Amino acid sequence: MEKRLFLAIFLSMAAIFIFQFMQPKKTGEMVVPENMEAAETIAEKKSVVETADILPVKPDEYLSGEKEQTALLDNEDVQLTVSTFGASIKSAYIKNYLLDPLNADDKTPVNLVIPDGNSQSPLAVRFKLDGAYNDETFGAWKILKQDKEEVIFQKLVRGGIILTKKYGLDKENSDVLNVEITLKNEGIKDVNIDDITVIWPKGLNSTSDPKAEKIVRIKRGGIARIDGRLFTKDTGVDVKQGLVNFAAIQDRYFIAVIIPESTSRGYISQKINEGQGNVGVIYTGGVLQANEKRSYKMKLYVGAKEYNALKKLNVGAEELVFSGWTFFLRADIWFPWMCNALLLLLNMFNRIFHNYGISIIIVTVLTKVITYPATRAQFKSMRKMQDLAPKIKAIKARHKDNAAKLNQETMELYKKHKVNPMGGCLPMLAQMPIFIAFYIVIYRAVELRGASFINIHMNLPASLGGAALWITDLSLKDPTYVLPILMGATMFFQQKLSGASIDPAQAKAMMLMPLIFTFIFLSFPSGLVLYWLVSNLLSIIQQVYHNVEEGKMWDGKEKSAAA
Repeated sequence: MEKRLFLAIFLSMAAIFIFQFMQPKKTGEMVVPENMEAAETIAEKKSVVETADILPVKPDEYLSGEKEQTALLDNEDVQLTVSTFGASIKSAYIKNYLLDPLNADDKTPVNLVIPDGNSQSPLAVRFKLDGAYNDETFGAWKILKQDKEEVIFQKLVRGGIILTKKYGLDKENSDVLNVEITLKNEGIKDVNIDDITVIWPKGLNSTSDPKAEKIVRIKRGGIARIDGRLFTKDTGVDVKQGLVNFAAIQDRYFIAVIIPESTSRGYISQKINEGQGNVGVIYTGGVLQANEKRSYKMKLYVGAKEYNALKKLNVGAEELVFSGWTFFLRADIWFPWMCNALLLLLNMFNRIFHNYGISIIIVTVLTKVITYPATRAQFKSMRKMQDLAPKIKAIKARHKDNAAKLNQETMELYKKHKVNPMGGCLPMLAQMPIFIAFYIVIYRAVELRGASFINIHMNLPASLGGAALWITDLSLKDPTYVLPILMGATMFFQQKLSGASIDPAQAKAMMLMPLIFTFIFLSFPSGLVLYWLVSNLLSIIQQVYHNVEEGKMWDGKEKSAAA
């Protein structure tokens, strides 16, 4: 039984370990194979727009002789620089999050826009004019109005079309930018416009350490809610038709969300290379008569993947914080509520103690108190199983060649002594969802980004972080490996306590488990290792108490044997 228990725990740990190397899974039906030409049906081909025609091209030829001008949109949470080149966003600084939260001397905030020397910047617009794409929109626009809350651009393109683009910071939600694109036909002829496309290109630029991104396998890619279904898998190249609630691009902690307020025709996602991709929305056009004006409105959220902030958008984007666990029993459906409750507790205690490490310890104590009845039942069941071990061994010796008789007598023995052979496993397995929820929250919650535990300066080699604090970041692994080693030691001691009377050969095999777990936990976020370490310590205390309560020695041995 103990072997099955620890095998189940080990498999759970392994599932979490490989999660860091897996791309988030989809929750809808949109799947695009790598070889699209071989896999698409004729019907699918008819509904797909050529992505090569939609995405921005390098606009150098349109910028010759023009001098770039910029305007600044600024409030307490964001600072956006918008450029006359493409009337696009050149930078988006998130003031409340530092680029390097562990460097006290560097106060540079996170900038979510990847720097680019041309106008392939977020929210550049492109559209078809009489069946052909008009790339003049990537050139220089003029500024009609600018202040810290609103900027208005305008440009005249061929066909007599006047484009106006207005950016305005939302007064009710400081992380949101209101965008309105207006096309007016000032010519004497009707024109046909279509595929008005707004793109966030290349991904996000939220970290100063590309190697760190590679270690944690951050996956950037298009995500969207289309016709009420959430798609969280970047398919490489895809255009999906349907009513788009939002289109977004994300990494581990940050996100840019485009929310079309005018009716959109589709969603576009294109993978550029590993870790970078374009995402955007496509609006349907139509005939624009002479002197007719048509507007397309949208909102842009740029900021952290913070649950409450995303929920305020009212489009379901908050589901992205803890989504993507479809490979683990569809956990993306039934784990988010547990993760949100856990994060709520951590935030509550952090407001009191101003330390997420202490908050993790307190929440761990609470979970052990709540689950103690199940733990107590586990101890009793395991003790009964250990007491019956000699009789089970004798039954195995008598019926080693008769499996049916062996199982029959074994079950009769369990029934006679009122023992449930799974009684020791089930309570322990019931606690595994809590562990996995801890992992998801500590790994993904932006609140724990850069959250330190114990502020002790240590002179470490450069490969371990240099003169760093311990623990510097609860969301990253412990660079000193102190926590995983302590965790393994407590697990070893816990095995000694609980396995005092089991079969010696089995006991030796189980003693390898702490070593295996220590190796796995070396790369886990230190906050998760802290949770498991404290949980082990509390289990040891509970085990000792249970042993003494049964009239045994603290280590589970009989007093007469010890004497």
